[in-house]
Amino acid sequence: MSLPIVIIGAGLSGLLTGYRLKKLGFSITILEARARCGGRIHTVTSLDGTPMEMGATWFGPQHTKLKDLLKELEIPMFEQYNAGAVVFQASSQSPPQRIQIPPQDPSFRIKGGTVVLIQKLMSFFEPEEIQFNEKVREIHF
Repeated sequence: MSLPIVIIGAGLSGLLTGYRLKKLGFSITILEARARCGGRIHTVTSLDGTPMEMGATWFGPQHTKLKDLLKELEIPMFEQYNAGAVVFQASSQSPPQRIQIPPQDPSFRIKGGTVVLIQKLMSFFEPEEIQFNEKVREIHF
């Protein structure tokens, strides 16, 4: 029997660490200060069901570890459309501008939103293994 491991934070790093340790047979508990998992990854859904990213959105060819994880978890990705023009507004006081997208390397997104990765990782834990609204104030070894 192994000692229990406590992970602080249920963002991508905390969930992935817990997932990997659990696969090795460790007993884990994840403490999360918020009422949700994901950290910087936060996807909200519009009224018509469209996922909108409020945090981490796309990744590039250099993110090989993330792409390997998506393949391991059988999470589909797609290439982000990046040609043509976009509308950009620098501040609420400036008018929107139409800007031509310059040529660039491809970028990718997770089908269904980045939250799909968080939900998949969460599915490997029992409800009591992730404790929400738990703010860590001190750590004693």
